Amino acid sequence: MRVGFPVFYLKNAENGLFDQKLCEYPSHCIMIMHYTIILDAQADGGYTARCVELSEALGQGSTQGEALASIRESIELVQASRCEVLHKTMSAVNSEIIRIEVADTA
Repeated sequence: MRVGFPVFYLKNAENGLFDQKLCEYPSHCIMIMHYTIILDAQADGGYTARCVELSEALGQGSTQGEALASIRESIELVQASRCEVLHKTMSAVNSEIIRIEVADTA
């Protein structure tokens, strides 16, 4: 399953800063995403897994391995859903999607 977008840095003419522009991947490219998983042992047995970056991705299983396999599948479904929504949005409007970076000063 292919999801995700490559990032190109574009220099903003107004302020001289670099912005990231998201563009669709060619079909032969694959992007590996890294996620943080919190694995909790349940009092009644088994494990639950939740993804820090994708709150809607949850998994469970009787072993740690089963819980991790379950959340991997859940993450793939969330990615596919988000990608589909993004493509529909992009085709419905004449807009660009741009990701910017903002430093955390705290």
